[in-house]
Amino acid sequence: MQKLYIMQRKAKNNIMNAITNHLIETAENHLAEFSNHNILSKYWGELSVILKGSTARGNTDQYSDLDFVLFCRETVKQQIVFDYKKRRVD
Repeated sequence: MQKLYIMQRKAKNNIMNAITNHLIETAENHLAEFSNHNILSKYWGELSVILKGSTARGNTDQYSDLDFVLFCRETVKQQIVFDYKKRRVD
């Protein structure tokens, strides 16, 4: 399974709260879902997934969400976009 990279800065108190821990666990579950996605799964070994934002920083509250960034080579990105467009036409 692909590793989730967390772009993290130290929280002021250096302690992640319960909401943060829950959201990181949720992010890991979403990562498993992404890896089984009918298009993304074809390119999964060529993608890096970064979690950023308040969850990664460890300063979440009840309004926090998950911010994912996917990185890949330009050719892979173009193929993913092509596959999505093709799927809409089919």
